[in-house]
Amino acid sequence: MVIAEIPVWEVNFIVYGSITVQRTIQFSEFKGLRFNDPFYSDIEIRRNRSDSGVESTVTAFAPTRQLAREAAILFFGQTLDVLALQINQPLYLNFNDNRSSGNANRNQSSNASHNTLRRVKKEEWQDAFKEARLLASIEETTTF
Repeated sequence: MVIAEIPVWEVNFIVYGSITVQRTIQFSEFKGLRFNDPFYSDIEIRRNRSDSGVESTVTAFAPTRQLAREAAILFFGQTLDVLALQINQPLYLNFNDNRSSGNANRNQSSNASHNTLRRVKKEEWQDAFKEARLLASIEETTTF
């Protein structure tokens, strides 16, 4: 399948934690380490107006909705792991299809509310994506 024929999906996430962004951040990130790798994601990160944390949209190239969602969870989740270590703040990825609806989500949101938020800059997000890519490539090539 040619990349132009693969559907592009937008996958939305909520990240809970003591973080925010000054304004909406948009950029593209390659998924591989090779310069000519055609796979990339458009990333948008914005303030979460109702809870602590941020909302994000990550594009994924995949033939199905489920594969796109799984790829985006892996790609963005690895980045959040790196970012959490870099800024020394716990971050929680909500990858349910529900937004803040239902008692369980409301309880999680209220427990995760913080009144002091670490502002994360665009460069910090981009560095975290690059570091996550590098760590993933090292993990893939390690043999025992």
